[in-house]
Amino acid sequence: MAVKVLTCVVCSKLEDVKYKCPSCRGPYCSVQCCKEHKLNCTKNIVSNVINEGSPSVSEVEVVQRRSKYLYETEDTVPIEQLDCLRNSSKLREMLGNPHLRQMLETIDRSGDAAALIGEAMKEPIFTEMADEFVQ
Repeated sequence: MAVKVLTCVVCSKLEDVKYKCPSCRGPYCSVQCCKEHKLNCTKNIVSNVINEGSPSVSEVEVVQRRSKYLYETEDTVPIEQLDCLRNSSKLREMLGNPHLRQMLETIDRSGDAAALIGEAMKEPIFTEMADEFVQ
C-alpha cells in the first residue's frame, strides 16, 4: 500500500507524513511539529475556550457550541446523529474487534482514505459497522 506524500501543516516539508492532528486532522511530520501545532490549532482554541468557562457550563451549552461547523457541507453529519453513534452499545461492541480497529487506523493514517474505504467495504465487519452508521 503506497503512502501519499503530504505537506506538514507546521513546517511545510514534503514528507512521508505519518501523523494527523486528532482535532483538525491536519498532517504533521514530527513530535516537534505536533507540539507547535497544538498551540495554534483552531479546534484546540475552541475547546480551550469551552474548558476555561465557568464550571457550571452545562453539557447542553457545550453541544450547542460544537453544533456549529466551520465548513458545513451537504455531507456533514448532524451533531445529534453523532451523539447517537457515541452512545451506541452495538457500535461500541463492534469497535471491540481488533481487526476492525486495525482497518480504521489504517484508513485514518492513509493519504487516500476513499480508496481504502472502498476496499474495506468488501469486509463484512466493515459493512456491518457502516450500516450501523446510517441507521
